Amino acid sequence: VFAIMFVYVLIMLGKFNCVEHRVWLSLAGLTGIVLGSVFCMGLCSAFGLMFTQLHNVLPFLMLGIGIDDMFVLVQCYENLSVEEKKEDIAKRFGKTLSYAGMAVSVTSVTNIVAFALGATTVIPALRSFCLFCSVGILAIFIYTLTFFTACMVLDQKRIDERRDGCFCCWRHGESWTPNKWTKKNYLDIFLKKLAELSTHRACKVVITLSPLLCLDWLVMEFQSLNRDLKRGG
Repeated sequence: VFAIMFVYVLIMLGKFNCVEHRVWLSLAGLTGIVLGSVFCMGLCSAFGLMFTQLHNVLPFLMLGIGIDDMFVLVQCYENLSVEEKKEDIAKRFGKTLSYAGMAVSVTSVTNIVAFALGATTVIPALRSFCLFCSVGILAIFIYTLTFFTACMVLDQKRIDERRDGCFCCWRHGESWTPNKWTKKNYLDIFLKKLAELSTHRACKVVITLSPLLCLDWLVMEFQSLNRDLKRGG
C-alpha cells in the first residue's frame, strides 16, 4: 500500500521532467507519516492503552490525513504569484505557511477534537482507538509543519539550482527549460472541463433528479424491509 501511495504522491507533487519531479520530497513526506504513526503507537502503548485488531487501520488513516496536509502545502506554494516566486526562499515559504497553515491547522484540530470526543465512549477498544487517532493526528500535524516543510525548502532550493530530481549532485545547465508537456496543469484542465459539463442544462437535471430517485428507492426498500420483518414476526 505504501508503495502504491508513493507512486501516487510522486505523480501529484511533481512534474514529469528531470528537475521538477519530487522523488525525495515524496519519500520524506511518507517518512514523516511513518514517524508520526510510530510516535503515536509508542506513546499510547507506554501509557498502557490497549491495542486491538481495530488499531490495524491506524497506519492507513494516518496515511490519508498526512498526504492531504502535504498536498495542501505544495499546492499553496504552487499558487504563489510569479512576483512572489522571485522573492527570497524564506519569504516564499513564509507566505506558503501563512496560506496553508490555517487550512492544515483547522482540519487537524477538527480531527483531533472529533476523535477526542469519541474517546469518551464506554467501549474500551473504541476509546483506545480514538485516543490513538488523536495522538497520531497531532504527531503528523507537527511533523508536517516541521520535518516536511524543511524537506520541501531543501527540495525547492534544488529545483532553483536546476539539480536533477534523482541525482542531486548533477546540475543541469542554465539553458535547461522544462518541456512543454510539464508546463500544463492537467488536473486543472480536467476540473475546468468537468465544471463546464456540470453546468450544462442536461447535467443539472440529472444531478437534481438523481438524489430524489435514490431517496425514492431507499424509501421503497425500507418499506419492503418493514413488511418482511412483520411477516417474520
